Amino acid sequence: MYPNQGEIKNRWGAMKLIDSTRQRLIALILLAIMPLLTACDEVSVVVTDGEDPEVVIPPPDPDAPVTSPILLSLGDLNGDGIQDIAVVIDDVAGGKLTATVKGIDGNVVQRLPYNGEFRLQTAMVLPDMNGDGGVELAVFGRRADPVGMRVEIRDPLAGGLIRNIFFSNENTLLFTTPVDDLNGDSYPEITALLEGPQPEGLLFGQSVDPLAGGVINNVFFDNAWPAVDFISLPDINSSGSPEFALLGHNVSGEYRALVRDAGNSQFVNNISYGSQYTLLQLAALPDMNGNGIEELAALRQDNAVSIQINDAFNGTRISVVRFNPLFTPLKFVVVSDFNGNGAPELALLSKNTSTGEVKAEVRDAMTGVLLSNVWWTRDYPALDIVTIPDTNGNGAEELVALGKRESDGKLLVLVKDSKTNQLLGTVGFKNQP
Repeated sequence: MYPNQGEIKNRWGAMKLIDSTRQRLIALILLAIMPLLTACDEVSVVVTDGEDPEVVIPPPDPDAPVTSPILLSLGDLNGDGIQDIAVVIDDVAGGKLTATVKGIDGNVVQRLPYNGEFRLQTAMVLPDMNGDGGVELAVFGRRADPVGMRVEIRDPLAGGLIRNIFFSNENTLLFTTPVDDLNGDSYPEITALLEGPQPEGLLFGQSVDPLAGGVINNVFFDNAWPAVDFISLPDINSSGSPEFALLGHNVSGEYRALVRDAGNSQFVNNISYGSQYTLLQLAALPDMNGNGIEELAALRQDNAVSIQINDAFNGTRISVVRFNPLFTPLKFVVVSDFNGNGAPELALLSKNTSTGEVKAEVRDAMTGVLLSNVWWTRDYPALDIVTIPDTNGNGAEELVALGKRESDGKLLVLVKDSKTNQLLGTVGFKNQP
């Protein structure tokens, strides 16, 4: 299964249009000198193994933004042959932040208590850190004090705390993504796209080593392009380091994907999408045109809904996949090829606001051919969607959607076959930890 970058991103914080000449000038200067800046960044991160440092903790901010429940795919954690999922819930009123881990058969695997003094921002899955063979679950939280943002990493099988990493409260978290190894320890890093304090409003991706702790580097972007999305890519310029792709738009309404090297910060490519569309999301696709380079897929909307696919390195347009314009797009995920043409499939979660219908429209990324419509219950409008490996033996990955009932907030996960729309399982979750 190709990694779904969209599962691990957070859209917290308002995007600001930057039209100050001073801000642009500062950002351009930093782009030139950023290799010299990384040595002084260690002070912005504090790492603790086990217990939190002793600090005076203020009560949760009742006005802090509340993030919707987050759905994540964890693989088979305990070796029972059942795929496991996690739902992360922030109970602001109760002061609890919890991840509930269940198999898609509905059995509880673990309940993970995260620090409820932090408001949920986003979450991501990391490879095994403690040698038990399972993945780890990193939850990003924020509170209004000098400690600021924290990444709390726990073992979703045993439940134990593995590590806390603290970021400076001076910066605003925009997006997060894992990125392939940058420091030679063969383990991926955690990267947060941050916006610095005004008036400069610097825009940069800060990569942190989750094993040893500490900042590895900062990669600065032109803040004349406020971020809409942010992902990582495997190495596409043969530098030995992966890349970052920032989807942004300027004051003229033009959208671009700004691609920079995650290791040496160098410019790799800019892909322009023009100004006639509103762009919503960016994702990486496996190579489709035979040059061995990953592709970039961008979800765009005007009177129609489509996903434009470009070569990430040279920007060549490969295809445009059009979806039902009567449905409002929410999010898309990448599904491994199941129709045998070598190209992945795209599953767009969308809602018909007139009828209340919610579906995942699955189309071939190369030809645009409709492969299936996967329908979700109207009683539980879908909030999030992920993929899991094939469980019924027909060669197609499954789609897993998290829905929330409006009357009482109850959460329900539905598991469906991405090819046939067959219901494979339902898993209930409480709306409070």
